[in-house]
Amino acid sequence: MKDRAKILVIDDSLEMRNVLCGLLRKDQRFEVVEEGAECAHGIAMARYYAPDIAIVDCAPPVDTEPHYGSQLRQVVPSVYIAMFTLQLGKPAIASALSAGCRAYISKIDGPAVWSQAMDHALKGEPFFPGDASSFLVERMLDESEIPLRRLSPRQRQVVQQIAEGRRNTEIAEVLGMSVKTVEAHRLEAMQRLGLRNVAELVRYAIRHCIIEP
Repeated sequence: MKDRAKILVIDDSLEMRNVLCGLLRKDQRFEVVEEGAECAHGIAMARYYAPDIAIVDCAPPVDTEPHYGSQLRQVVPSVYIAMFTLQLGKPAIASALSAGCRAYISKIDGPAVWSQAMDHALKGEPFFPGDASSFLVERMLDESEIPLRRLSPRQRQVVQQIAEGRRNTEIAEVLGMSVKTVEAHRLEAMQRLGLRNVAELVRYAIRHCIIEP
């Protein structure tokens, strides 16, 4: 970022906005270019100022409405978005993550944590303390296991053998099956995992620790 990061603050609570902006204005690394209560106003100001960081308190979207973070990123693709909120439920956190938000800060954490969040924002690093951190860990564990559960034990064996560089004839001999069966398992495994070729299959196997890199 530049010498002074441009910050946009959107929060419908005047009291919270004053506290946060007061904290930011004491730090020479930041310049609060605009603050306001309305999300629509924030989009317009983002378009005008192209802020480096946007700190926002907006409700999660309803129905097919795009998340506010997605709307901001359409206007300023490089903006670092930090949700500043009292909404700590899993749906709200998941929605923010999917929209590209890089930080999720609880208002009740107080200025010390808010300052930590700003340190991370300056470096472009994600910041998810407390409940948001716990949710991220759960989500990562779930996502790492779900794809593997799509494979049968035989399919996983075939994937491992292919990723280790063996040809179909070698795999058939090692696993005691026909070459056609090996090929059928490979195709089915790739379809279940959404992979297009052997190179993607190898990368998948390494990423999910089916084989060592």
